Amino acid sequence: MRAEEYIFQYHRFGHISLQTDPGKEHVVILAYSKTLGDETTIFTSRLKRSDADSYVTPKGTVFTLKHLAVPIINDGNRRINSAHG
Repeated sequence: MRAEEYIFQYHRFGHISLQTDPGKEHVVILAYSKTLGDETTIFTSRLKRSDADSYVTPKGTVFTLKHLAVPIINDGNRRINSAHG
């Protein structure tokens, strides 16, 4: 089973959203701050599926979805990542 949308933390105040629903494929990269509603679109583009796990923009930027074997811990001392359970 595949999701229709994947959202990845981009940095402390931002994320990458990949919409993979057939016919609606697109990517948006957002940056925001602690201020509610303070949001900036850094990048947006249509996507085309190029293989089972990859999508490509019209200019050739490739986004590949991979299931990682282990969780990524951004800062183990602060325990801020959901991978800590």
